[in-house]
Amino acid sequence: MLVTKQNTYSEPQLFIGDEEIFDFSNVKLSFSNSSLNTMSVTVYQPDLDNFKLFDRPIQFYLNCGANDGVPIFRGFIKDYNAGSKNVTIKALDPRCFMTGSQGIPIDITETDNYDGFTVAQFLQAYITDYINVNDTVIGLNALKDIEKPPLMKSVRGTINDVYGTIRGIIDEEIDDSDLTNIKKYYVDMIDDGLYSNITFYTEQNLDDNSYPSLTLKYDDGLVDYKYKRRAPPTSIIVSGTGGNEEEGGVPVVGSFNYGNSPMGRVGKAISGKYNSVADAQQAGVVDLLQNYDVIDELTVISNKGYYIGLGSIVSLQVPEVEISKNFRLVGKDISFTKNSMQLTLKLSKPKLRVSF
Repeated sequence: MLVTKQNTYSEPQLFIGDEEIFDFSNVKLSFSNSSLNTMSVTVYQPDLDNFKLFDRPIQFYLNCGANDGVPIFRGFIKDYNAGSKNVTIKALDPRCFMTGSQGIPIDITETDNYDGFTVAQFLQAYITDYINVNDTVIGLNALKDIEKPPLMKSVRGTINDVYGTIRGIIDEEIDDSDLTNIKKYYVDMIDDGLYSNITFYTEQNLDDNSYPSLTLKYDDGLVDYKYKRRAPPTSIIVSGTGGNEEEGGVPVVGSFNYGNSPMGRVGKAISGKYNSVADAQQAGVVDLLQNYDVIDELTVISNKGYYIGLGSIVSLQVPEVEISKNFRLVGKDISFTKNSMQLTLKLSKPKLRVSF
């Protein structure tokens, strides 16, 4: 099956380098919080195998209802399988040059390091000095620090997975200034029509007053949904070390219990480094409230919302009260063939709201 210009609802365009490819199908796009965006496509132009496809730039315009000004996916070909009648291509977004076997490593030593740099400042320097050497591979126009930005202090050694290191630092950061609305930070790519720009973003507020970017109901966009339930943890014990690190630290223990256990008592334990018992206690409160969810997974199939960005608020309006509310978008998959196009949205678990 081929995608052709006769498809009037969506007229997608595929470019490899500067060449437009007209005969293609089986497009699959995947977007997920802080993970690399991926694309696979089957091209019915076997002579592409004669080209040097590996690491060639690739762009895909969905053109759903109108011509797009920017591609929904921009990246580089990282794998392909050529047959007698077609070529199957797999591509990753430009962050691929910061991770995996194709990542560009960096040595950080005691004398040559980035101590004092924020994560955004480090990325600016690393991408400029190591990746964007001859051409702009990763755009920097959208790069900015998060609130209370973490520092690159004490990061040492040969870093082969720079993106994994950065992601690990960002994943540890949360905005818990409001325990009823805890927010995480993520890494994403934003296309400006010229480049795919790396950026950080904060989860939006998730409450009854949040204005959704997308509203779904059965007579307006919603095709189907499915979800899993679970018994959430109701108590937690936190253990670790704190105090003077030079002296090896001192044991720190904290705990927290949430009294409401409608589905039975479930406990969990976490560990880490904390400055005090109070900090350990706070970590337990944050972890428990973040994970106090009876909805474990929620996946929605929709026929609208193809361009909605990760972290956006999606309002689901269905008969089941426990999921008829606002959610955060944490993942998005798009599949396209000649005869069909499907959008799958992965929504975050609803967060507990508690009054103190």
